[in-house]
Amino acid sequence: MSVTFFFCMHKLDIIPLQNKNCKTLVIQDASIYDILFPVTNTILEIKPPGQSCFIPFNLLTGWCSKTFNCVDFNLCCLSDEISVLPDGIWEIKYSVDPNVATMIEGSYMRVCQLRAQFIKTIGVFLSNKHNYNKKEIEQIEKEFMEINSLIEYSIFSAEDLLDSTSAIELYNEASTRLKRFNNGNFSGCCI
Repeated sequence: MSVTFFFCMHKLDIIPLQNKNCKTLVIQDASIYDILFPVTNTILEIKPPGQSCFIPFNLLTGWCSKTFNCVDFNLCCLSDEISVLPDGIWEIKYSVDPNVATMIEGSYMRVCQLRAQFIKTIGVFLSNKHNYNKKEIEQIEKEFMEINSLIEYSIFSAEDLLDSTSAIELYNEASTRLKRFNNGNFSGCCI
């Protein structure tokens, strides 16, 4: 007599989106659910940067996308104006029943505010590009590429390498260089 064991074959996957609205965090469900097993007790747990514990969200079965704001994370009051969510490393867990056995977790490096400042700086440069000579333009464009690379490397370090220390260092370096650039302390730049 043979005994066959069936195991839940859900392939969980979620995607935190790098959106341009710094007041929201959007997470999409990209999971593949086994039709032979019910999907119940869907729980998304999120820990914002600087917080000590995860905040659980019970989701409806069949959810596709969920948008969060500062109220959801107790980072502002419902009566306050919705404020921007912090940049940094967000820890996220997603599970379905049986939750201990069917769970994924990972880090998400949010760079929304830094990216918005970066885009604004590029816009100012482009509107004043005629004020620079060719060599200055090349220097500025090179600095933009290096800052963008630092931002991307910070995301890669946090999400793929799981190296939060390196991710924060890269983010901080990009932020410092962008501030130096905006303060006119970059050689060849008068923005």
